[in-house]
Amino acid sequence: MRVFSEVQRFNQWWFYLIIFSVAASVYIPLFLFGTEERSLPTEAFWITVGSVLFVTVLFLWMVFVLRLKTTINEQGIQYQFKGFHRAPKEIDWRDLDQAYVRTYRPLSEYGGWGIRGSLGTSNKAYNVRGNKGLQLVFKNGNRILIGTQQPEILKKVLTTYHSKIVSHEH
Repeated sequence: MRVFSEVQRFNQWWFYLIIFSVAASVYIPLFLFGTEERSLPTEAFWITVGSVLFVTVLFLWMVFVLRLKTTINEQGIQYQFKGFHRAPKEIDWRDLDQAYVRTYRPLSEYGGWGIRGSLGTSNKAYNVRGNKGLQLVFKNGNRILIGTQQPEILKKVLTTYHSKIVSHEH
């Protein structure tokens, strides 16, 4: 039995650059000028510091906690966006009409990376980086795209398990 397993993280270099830049833009002046010589009123100063701290913690959370885990085996497909999903979401092969690896445009098709798609839509995406993904089309018409950094291996595994639902990239 061949199992596909992949774990992806938000660990791109530009995440670290954003974290460092945002934090440095507030904390360096804070330490250089001290708290008594600031030009902002006290409330505005602490709101600014708190906001930057929140953004810094948010990006650190994305880097160290969030990860997209995908597993494919003979039973079906499991995916979990750790940090949002408590348990893996399971998809049975019998619920799918199509499953294929495709190139997509993260910004124009989904508005970026992460968990994408509104609550009322039937087209969702779970991605961390890149522009390759596993497109799942359900028998009821719903669609899910799960990003991957291993498209060639994923294609082989899909063919191994269920070639009848695997179609070529559109």
